[in-house]
Amino acid sequence: MAWLLFMDESGHSHKELPYEVRGGFALADTHLWPFVQDALRLELSCFGARLADYKSEIKGMKLLSQDRFTHAQQMAEFEARKRQQLCRALLQAGLEKRPPTREQLTSYGQASPRMADGIFDLLSYEGLNSDYVHQAIDHAECYVKGNVHTNGLENFWCLLKRCFKGTYVSVEPFHLFRYLDEEVFRFNNPKDNDGGRYLKAVGGIAGRRLTYRQLIGPAPAT
Repeated sequence: MAWLLFMDESGHSHKELPYEVRGGFALADTHLWPFVQDALRLELSCFGARLADYKSEIKGMKLLSQDRFTHAQQMAEFEARKRQQLCRALLQAGLEKRPPTREQLTSYGQASPRMADGIFDLLSYEGLNSDYVHQAIDHAECYVKGNVHTNGLENFWCLLKRCFKGTYVSVEPFHLFRYLDEEVFRFNNPKDNDGGRYLKAVGGIAGRRLTYRQLIGPAPAT
């Protein structure tokens, strides 16, 4: 089984997007197609149509733009069937280059964050509850709630980027997991200096063998 790692860190102006979109998730290859199908069903549930059929696309910057939140609050929440009908009308108006109505803008604004929430629900940490304590924090409300925050994660990715951009001049994709393991080891032993971490690393190689051929690249095809 293979794992697919998707990462995103959006640099943007907060005048256009009220939230900093920064995150990543790993998805097993066996779960990829079910996830795609669930996302398509979610899209139909929110917008009543496939955005691609109207030459549009699903992007975090568009779903969570400031305009979407402004439009969503113009009117009371639409029920699902009415929202879908108005969203389709807005998308069709876009194809025909007609200005949308206030109702259409409101419905699309309400559907967009609903789609974003649904995607996060699909990528929730299912199956981890038996081994981990999972809590969430909404940056629209606060950044820290007791011991619940994303500071540790942001700190790790910041250090990892420094490692890639400053310490190593070239990172090959097939060695990426080794660089990640190194940074994880360093991050999880913050109180040790380089000497202490070196002794721990050397102490873990007993009984293990890594050949030069394995080190420099993938095994040749047979």
